[in-house]
Amino acid sequence: MLDIDRETITDGPVGRVLLVLAAPLVAQNVVYVANALVDTFWLGRVGEDAVAAVGLSLPIQSLLGATVVVGAVGTQILVSQRAGDGDDAGARRVAVNGALVALAVTAAVAIPVVVYAEEVVALLGADPALAGTTATYLAIVIAVLPVGAVGDTVENCFTAYGDTRAVFHVSLVGVLVNLVAAPVLIFGVGPAPRLGVAGAALGTALAGVASLL
Repeated sequence: MLDIDRETITDGPVGRVLLVLAAPLVAQNVVYVANALVDTFWLGRVGEDAVAAVGLSLPIQSLLGATVVVGAVGTQILVSQRAGDGDDAGARRVAVNGALVALAVTAAVAIPVVVYAEEVVALLGADPALAGTTATYLAIVIAVLPVGAVGDTVENCFTAYGDTRAVFHVSLVGVLVNLVAAPVLIFGVGPAPRLGVAGAALGTALAGVASLL
């Protein structure tokens, strides 16, 4: 039902094409929400402070996440132009270069935040009781932001080719990894130590790496 080729995308009925291309992306957004709920669900069992520490870091994550758009969206536009022109070699070249740009731009922003995470959290006016935990969570999540930027750029390249199902599958892999990793690292299961909020951040990081791979 969701199979669609390039000819159909360019010459097929607009309504059906839009529906087929959009459906996996809508499902992807549902998966993103589920991913956020996983951390909130498990951290809620650690305590209110754990949930508050993560929530406090979200504005910084959202602000820095905007840098991902630089590589991801720009690359998608250029790849779609070349794909539409039948220039597959050019599209691949743009995809690689776009991923490298996304990596460089995001790393340039992420590294200072990781190094000065405590100072950044202090600027938010965090409660001293939460500042250390928030800084730890923020540093881990932002440290893997460049990986997420590359992953998002590659996902957008699939979208540029009209393969939105691949994007959904990548997101699904990420949430499944986090679904397993989060409770194991938060509470310490088997040989894994109990890491609390830091465990939630590491679970998110592992999910991002798995999605990219």
